[in-house]
Amino acid sequence: MARIKHNELTGNDLHEPKVHGIGGDKHTADTLSNLNTKISDANLDDKNATRPPSEHALGGSAHTTDTLANLNAKISGATLDDKNATRPPASHSNTKHTTALVGETGVINAMATKTTPVDADIVVIENSASTPAWLPRKLSWSNIKATLKTYFDAFYVALTGNQSIDGVKTFTSFPVTPSSAPTTDYQVANKKYVDDIIIPNLGMLPAGDDGSIGIDTWDDFSDMLMVSVNSGTTFSEPIVSTYVIPYTGGLYDPLHRGGVLALNGDIHFIPSSARVGQKINKNGDISTYSLVYTTWNAYCGGVISPNGDIHFVPSSAQVGQKVDKNGIVSTYSLIYAIEEYAYSGGVLAPNGDIHFVPDSAEVGQKVNKNGVVSTYSLLHTATNAYKGGIVTFDGDIYFIPSNTSVGQKIKTLSAKPFSEAVCLSPFLNKL
Repeated sequence: MARIKHNELTGNDLHEPKVHGIGGDKHTADTLSNLNTKISDANLDDKNATRPPSEHALGGSAHTTDTLANLNAKISGATLDDKNATRPPASHSNTKHTTALVGETGVINAMATKTTPVDADIVVIENSASTPAWLPRKLSWSNIKATLKTYFDAFYVALTGNQSIDGVKTFTSFPVTPSSAPTTDYQVANKKYVDDIIIPNLGMLPAGDDGSIGIDTWDDFSDMLMVSVNSGTTFSEPIVSTYVIPYTGGLYDPLHRGGVLALNGDIHFIPSSARVGQKINKNGDISTYSLVYTTWNAYCGGVISPNGDIHFVPSSAQVGQKVDKNGIVSTYSLIYAIEEYAYSGGVLAPNGDIHFVPDSAEVGQKVNKNGVVSTYSLLHTATNAYKGGIVTFDGDIYFIPSNTSVGQKIKTLSAKPFSEAVCLSPFLNKL
């Protein structure tokens, strides 16, 4: 700054030269000392001209717009709360900057809220890896989601898509699987599938004397299986004994004709003229149960179906009767019935159909694995023609002749004849 001479002062009273010193009584702390430091390179419009000290103030008339612009640029680009007002240089501290960004009354807290971000939305972060460090950078919501997914995929099971899970996982409750049946190897089979398909078709097998069951190949039929107890189990000589039957009825006609082994090990007597059902459980305990339908010479023989139902074969009965695997007795309609000796015994075909063996009946009658009754034509009929029947390993059903010289058989056309099927007993087939 040019020296201000005594005789060049204008617009104010004349003073001695000493008063124009930095510490002169006409100079305040706000003027030359600080002004010279803070505006060392300000472009005064007539910096060589003489002027009184009052004009050196920040808002002085001798300062042009350009001077103020340069001054603002030198204060680190800070925005002053009253940038057009005059102030001493010391007042350019943080206290004169705009309201703080953070805090309860900060600018950020006062902004409008957005609760559901979209991929294009951004947030500002400080980049610790920038040069220099902690420079502000923008980050989109789509990048935040992608980063979080990569991070959490290593810790949590995804709701969709294929994923390999290592280690033993213990469930505190039973997981629910799809209602559809498993179709490929290693798929989970739920309880309903096992109850509906496996148990009715294969049966519930009792354990051997040593508590386990072994499956051995039957030598005569390489593709068939039979149940045997484990090797080493010994059997005693047969011991004949008697037991008391709780119901005898006192009738002269047969009380029972035939019996059937249920899946749970109970032996059911087939009621002929008996007025109650009777069975022996696997422990040898005998008990009775109520029947829905009874008559003279009602049923002769019985067959267990793939779903575990025991069907009584109608002789003089006018309705069918069965006991399901839970012991519930019910009746169903027949298509063909006569008053005496309609059918005698029944046979379970490989496809699950139960065929009633014609005794004096003039048509064949069967019940399929879904409980649907139907009839079919016979080639030969006679009074007391056949008693019982048997199914061969190729699926043919032979009626056993009683009062006839003509044999009769049924080709069941099974998709899986016994020689190629898995068979656990003559009446428990995997269909």
